[in-house]
Amino acid sequence: MSNVSETTTNRVLNKAKELDYQGNEIARALRNKKTSNIGVIIPSISNPFFLMLVESIEHHAASQGYNIFLCDSRDNPKIEKIKIKEVLKSNVAGILISPCYSMENYLEIKNLAESNKLIQVDRKINAKGLSWVGLDDNDAMKQIVEHLAAKGVRSAAFITSTKGSSSGLLRQKYVLSHAKKNNIQIRPDLILDGDFSVEWGVKAANLICEKKVLPDAVICSDDLIALGVLSQLLKQNKRVPQDILVSGLDNVSFTNLFSPTLTTLAQPLDAIAETALNLLFNHDQIDDSKNQIAHKGRLIVRESTSN
Repeated sequence: MSNVSETTTNRVLNKAKELDYQGNEIARALRNKKTSNIGVIIPSISNPFFLMLVESIEHHAASQGYNIFLCDSRDNPKIEKIKIKEVLKSNVAGILISPCYSMENYLEIKNLAESNKLIQVDRKINAKGLSWVGLDDNDAMKQIVEHLAAKGVRSAAFITSTKGSSSGLLRQKYVLSHAKKNNIQIRPDLILDGDFSVEWGVKAANLICEKKVLPDAVICSDDLIALGVLSQLLKQNKRVPQDILVSGLDNVSFTNLFSPTLTTLAQPLDAIAETALNLLFNHDQIDDSKNQIAHKGRLIVRESTSN
């Protein structure tokens, strides 16, 4: 029962209405020991793939009454550590993180996961008990390689970024495995490792064009690299796909606007976002044998491989 008189209550309510007062959600959350905020930490807000992932997370979070607090670690483990601390100070219900480097902030991420407050998305560090949701990279590279093999490809270059990226490391492992099974040669000098950027794709394309004989195809571990490769091959007067085929991965929003349009593998972002949030909200009910969830992507064949 309230100790405040009805007259005082009405006076306060009328004054609040007059001033257009809005309740303080943070103060209310602290008072009730509850919050409707979820922290999301990604490696690069300039990478369109992560923006698409965040969009899917935000849509699914909002449908369950949650807001997101977005942080960009700028592919820097030191900044990532700071962002983790900032998110925790914001009294979030949990954190979704795509670690920028595989092991740099191992202890911070592991400690958060043990408190049932963290799920890894897309990239991950490998440690017992840490939950993860992302793309089935094995199946992704299988789909791409088998498609290229069906097009008659017998040699390929692979352009990637393994610098701190668990997904980059896995894609390299699986592309080599599936290339071998499909009689596609990827020579060591045609495995080019840089970063996930258009600029690196341009540099890698120049390195490929310096070879005496072009490979039949260029397999790129993301679309930014692939678009850089595609643009530079055309500048070097190489015809795509007549002279060389090019594939990407992610299906970022503008890959179908380039000419030729880019063959790529679409990540199931809605499924990844929904599964990650479900794990976060029900983490205490998930055992270690069911906390690694990989969703299959969908190959989208476009002009860059349709010779």
